[in-house]
Amino acid sequence: MGNVFNPQLECMYGSGGGPIVFSADSGVFAGSFLVAQLPVTGIFARAINGRGLGEGPGAGTGAPVYFAAGAWRTYYNCAPVQA
Repeated sequence: MGNVFNPQLECMYGSGGGPIVFSADSGVFAGSFLVAQLPVTGIFARAINGRGLGEGPGAGTGAPVYFAAGAWRTYYNCAPVQA
């Protein structure tokens, strides 16, 4: 496959290298929340009304998110999740 840039992997792995490894019982999955009710910290969660690529304001169908640099971010573009 070669050296193909994948922004989702760059978001997940960052510039530090190896993948984030966790187990299902490690407590890193915060749960599922509305965007406005996401906890103030965590590692992974699901934003129930988070907007995916091409979804307009108020029309989010949900998105997996991760916490980095003080915000819950989407995997598809690393930007803070929006409802």
